[in-house]
Amino acid sequence: MKTIKVFTAFSGYESQMMSLERLQRDYPQLSFELVGWCEIDEHAIASHNAVYPQYANRHYRDISKIDWNIVPDFDLFVYSSCCQDISRAGKQRGLKEGSGTRSALLWFCLEGIRIKQPKYTLLENVAALTGDKFVEDLQDWEDAVNDCGYNSYYKNLIAANFNVPQNRDRVFMVSIRKDLNQEYYFPSPIKPTVKAVDLLETHPESKYYFAEEDMLKFLCGMYDKDIPCGYDKAAKMATETIEGKILKQIITPAYKGVEGSDIYTDICPTLMASGGNGARWTNALGRYCQPLIVELWENSEHKPIDYNKIIKFAKPLAKKQKFPGPKQSKDVIENSLNNLKKNQFFRLRKMTPVEYLRFMDVPEDYIYRLTHPREGLKQLGYNDEEINKLFTVDYKTKAENTIKKRIKNSDKDIWKQAGNSIVVNVLYHVFRKLFVNLDPELI
Repeated sequence: MKTIKVFTAFSGYESQMMSLERLQRDYPQLSFELVGWCEIDEHAIASHNAVYPQYANRHYRDISKIDWNIVPDFDLFVYSSCCQDISRAGKQRGLKEGSGTRSALLWFCLEGIRIKQPKYTLLENVAALTGDKFVEDLQDWEDAVNDCGYNSYYKNLIAANFNVPQNRDRVFMVSIRKDLNQEYYFPSPIKPTVKAVDLLETHPESKYYFAEEDMLKFLCGMYDKDIPCGYDKAAKMATETIEGKILKQIITPAYKGVEGSDIYTDICPTLMASGGNGARWTNALGRYCQPLIVELWENSEHKPIDYNKIIKFAKPLAKKQKFPGPKQSKDVIENSLNNLKKNQFFRLRKMTPVEYLRFMDVPEDYIYRLTHPREGLKQLGYNDEEINKLFTVDYKTKAENTIKKRIKNSDKDIWKQAGNSIVVNVLYHVFRKLFVNLDPELI
């Protein structure tokens, strides 16, 4: 089989190619090459260059300004347009052609499909696109693609049904050029082997931990109580000062299964692009945030904390609030709380960027390149001058002036990029059904 040429739009750090590389590893008769990629976010561009430096010179910045006539021909077009105006966590302004919303940037992909006529195209977006509010927009898009000479098939797929323990529900639309006379069948769920806690780090950096005060607030909030006076100024515990061990890690909120499936338990909620700064559920700290990790530690020198006594004398919240996070993990946290020994205590922390990337099924070597980009590129043989060039991108100021800017991704940037990305193993199975075997009975 000849090498399949690929173009990706809204590329992010390129989970699209990660999945195709995995497919090529398992099926050596396949071969893929990225001939072009499009991304406008300067931090995502830097991440892409860290993971795939060999493709840095094949970058197209703005999907609305691409001259498709000069783009190299490609067989597969993967596009995952902005979800902010469709997602339930966004403003839901829609994606109608000409509306000017960020999600409507999707329509600039149509010209690429019409001119380049790739054999296959793949759309990925939030599940809300198939809901009552936006399904007509999806059907309009499907009709537009089909008018370019394609047959299209779409379906919602949940990451937890593909051995990635995240309750991430996304719609995928596969379009196949009509002259190929090829039908498409979406992959079926597979038996899980990985639980959410399997993807957690054992000793994260101290900066991801909250203060003792926040741990107490969290536990009190679990019982609809407020933290008592005198406990609201507890000192933060630094990881490096604790010589102990973690006995248990609990993700909150945690889901016991996926709707319509009974094959999976212990999965984390959908990871949001807002990361630690605004995922749309409220925890017992009274904040919007990403999933939290409650850890049970053991250390004989740690000052004992009588959590049950504090909770018992805490006053009920003046206004009853709903904190879905702790409620959905209350049983396992409460069980640990009631069985604490004198030398055991709790700690509370955020999910780290490494964990975020693991829940997106990014391979470990690429996780290292994303979180330690300079070190990763040096291991590949790049010198400082070459690395600086890869991380210097064109940046537009508010005055619309283009300047050169050296990019260094923060934790917030990695959370955002992971939350905007596509789960690698879900893509792998979608592509496997497309390229490996056309008979649904054999896959």
